[in-house]
Amino acid sequence: MMRKYSAVLVCASVWWNMHADISVTPDSRSSLEIAIAGDQATFYDVRKIEMPQGVHIVRFENVAATINKHSVYLELPNNPSLVLMEQNFEYDLVSSQKLLEKYIGKELEIVPAEYDWPDSSVQSAELLSIHGGQPVFRMGAKITFGDIGQILFPYMPENLYTSPTMIWRINSAKRQPAEFAVTYVADSLSWDVEYHLQLEKGKEVARFSGWLTVHNRTGLDISNARIGFCLPHEIGSDQQASQSNADKAHPQLARLRKTFKRKNARQPLLKIADKSNVSLANHQTKKLFWFADVPANLTSRYQVGFDRDEAARSRISKTAECIAEISNSRKARLGFALPAGMVAVYEKNRLHPNLFLGSGEFDGAQKDRKIHFPVPANSQVIVQKRNFPASQTNELKELKQKFLLSNAGKNDIILSIESYVGKNTTLAHSSHKYEALDDSTISWNVLVRSESQNELECTLRRPK
Repeated sequence: MMRKYSAVLVCASVWWNMHADISVTPDSRSSLEIAIAGDQATFYDVRKIEMPQGVHIVRFENVAATINKHSVYLELPNNPSLVLMEQNFEYDLVSSQKLLEKYIGKELEIVPAEYDWPDSSVQSAELLSIHGGQPVFRMGAKITFGDIGQILFPYMPENLYTSPTMIWRINSAKRQPAEFAVTYVADSLSWDVEYHLQLEKGKEVARFSGWLTVHNRTGLDISNARIGFCLPHEIGSDQQASQSNADKAHPQLARLRKTFKRKNARQPLLKIADKSNVSLANHQTKKLFWFADVPANLTSRYQVGFDRDEAARSRISKTAECIAEISNSRKARLGFALPAGMVAVYEKNRLHPNLFLGSGEFDGAQKDRKIHFPVPANSQVIVQKRNFPASQTNELKELKQKFLLSNAGKNDIILSIESYVGKNTTLAHSSHKYEALDDSTISWNVLVRSESQNELECTLRRPK
């Protein structure tokens, strides 16, 4: 039977009659499981010690400084002879301000600054108060304040800690091994995803890979932890059915997910190919391997777009992008939800093993669906656009546009052209079938044969 304790954590200093003061450090940790959702994470920290008989103060040291004090759960698995009597949380961390506050009304030794004092020997002064961050001292009959030299503190005051610490008063019926399993939620641990698309010159199949970047700002150095990544609701909804299998494989992460459920965050956990644990120092950002070598087929579809400024230019030439298609299925070594992120495209050729071609945003995709990425800088397909003034009346004016579509490749292609035309504009003439994407943008899909050119013409009519 596993017993759970929940407590409202306080910062007040409490003195207890006790037999021993026991520190439970990260050295006694048997496992650390973390599930990250957005900018928040749930920690499941299990540590084992030898517990003496009697009532003791147990200090569970080195937890996240950004902890939500109302989220703490202590579990004493299968051990009725251990009783939690009281729980506190100390985040009164050591600093110059906190040290001074602890010594108000006491005498301190001061090594005078050479430029302020004729005598550089150690002086004694009573700390009267702290005002505006400046200490106020009494030296004999005189009062002084500010930076008067180096202050020497004789010892570390009680209830002042170098890291956030949970403090429990626990009654142990006998000397025995004790396991402390603590679950809590902390802020400032987040993740994002980055995808790479690796092209190889002359080949029609690219390689698709994924990386997860973790940002740790919790105030805790994370060591040897198993980390789960919770998907956003909109992208992870299709993984709910398979969650039970993941729970069986990783029961600790399943427990974390239940904690998220209590916090109204029901995101499923992302499956990570790399099974090794992760260490991440505070203020460190680390990139973790997710998956690699998923085939991406370079299709015969290309696209090019002209925005408002480009459409207004009298002459412009642009290189079309090839569309890479990926099957998000188990057969293709995927088959799971892909969160939104950036896609970086590289090309491997004789001169450059990883030539960066460009990057773009990916909106994410659910499993068992086709994914399409535009591949920049494919120089085989070029579109040249020219504008020619046409006839005009007192109320209307016309603009004629010509697009020269050049395909230097060995295969026929379908080229999608999107162009801004402006509001209140109509197409008086188009040489090819078109589609209005919105009230100011139109699109054409044009067949361009291999090693040949094609022309697209249209006439735009708009009010003066």
